[in-house]
Amino acid sequence: LEDEHGALTQYQWDSVGRLTRLILPGGACREYSYNAYGKITAERDELGHVTRYEYADGLHLISRRLNADGTQIQYRYDNARLLLTEIENEVGETYRLAYHPNGLIQQEIGFDGQRTAYVYDLNGNLQEKTEHGDDGSQLITRYERDAAGRLVRKTLPDGAVVDYAYDRQGNLLSVEDGHWALAYEYDRQNRLTAEHQGWGTLRYGYDACGQLQRLRLPDNNRVTFNHDKGGHLGTVELNGEVLTSHLFKAGKEQQRQQGQLLSHYHYDDQHRLHAHAITQQENRYYRRQYDYDKSGNLARILDTRKGEHHYAYDPLHRLTRADHSQDLQERFGHNPAGNLLMHDRPGPDIVAGNRLMIQGDRHYDYDAFGNLIRERRGKGQAVVTEYRYDCQHRLIAVKKPNGQTAR
Repeated sequence: LEDEHGALTQYQWDSVGRLTRLILPGGACREYSYNAYGKITAERDELGHVTRYEYADGLHLISRRLNADGTQIQYRYDNARLLLTEIENEVGETYRLAYHPNGLIQQEIGFDGQRTAYVYDLNGNLQEKTEHGDDGSQLITRYERDAAGRLVRKTLPDGAVVDYAYDRQGNLLSVEDGHWALAYEYDRQNRLTAEHQGWGTLRYGYDACGQLQRLRLPDNNRVTFNHDKGGHLGTVELNGEVLTSHLFKAGKEQQRQQGQLLSHYHYDDQHRLHAHAITQQENRYYRRQYDYDKSGNLARILDTRKGEHHYAYDPLHRLTRADHSQDLQERFGHNPAGNLLMHDRPGPDIVAGNRLMIQGDRHYDYDAFGNLIRERRGKGQAVVTEYRYDCQHRLIAVKKPNGQTAR
């Protein structure tokens, strides 16, 4: 397959039409092997790293993935219904799933031990979700639906209620939580034309092709988006004044004008950004070049301001080294489950439940539902930052070490 720039990608297939080799522009190659049932059994990447796949006898469902670094992930099933019941990660932690008789998930227990249970109505719509905390506490969220199965009311664990309303076409008209109501308007083509919240309103207008063309902000400023014949963004205007202009070729942005600054973008034969240069009135202002390894990982950045940066990766494409010509050299280690373990210093081999407990002199504490609630650092861990969440696990307050609280 040859693209409009002459870059050639080659595909090789076996006698039954399965892809066995992919040769990318530049010669990098990926190879694939299959079993008698057409299931992929091995994948060799551009650097020769091999990932292997095994399948449960008689089920043709993946039972084990052998990673290129020798680690493995295992999958187990309910043989009668062919439902996934357990995933064991690279460090032996398990993620468990249980099901209702109709095949819907009844309960899941994450790698960190967090348990969540689900109840459904007769139509299979979620009716209740119960989150179980490590301390025995529960957070129960209930859902009510109309005859079409659309969510019309959500009752949160703290008793708060959120109501939803729809028009005859099924478009969401309003969301009411008792604090800041949201309301929406649509045109005859079911495109969003207005969003209302409190005193603020956003209004949207579209061109003949259905692309967003006009945006009126709450302060009455007007933003206009103009597109070329190919549908690419041409200019962005604020109250009639051009903010940015764009030039696309073959679907890729080649130039962007912002005031007196002109950005140029160049791509390699695999359509990855290779260079970004900024000029100001024909004077070169800044340039950055990107190079990649055979697997597509970023290998080098050459920056006219910050110098040269080199990056190295392990067989699973995780960053292991960053060398900076004008800064410190960084080294990174990972545990088998992919958690970052160290930054130029040794660390524990296992991060239980994928929760970071210690990083340098920083210690982290979590609540019964796995939310970060406290960061302790400094001498005697006396510098403390605390975090508070609502019943939906959304961050609502941060208490800083100086005693000030941000909400």
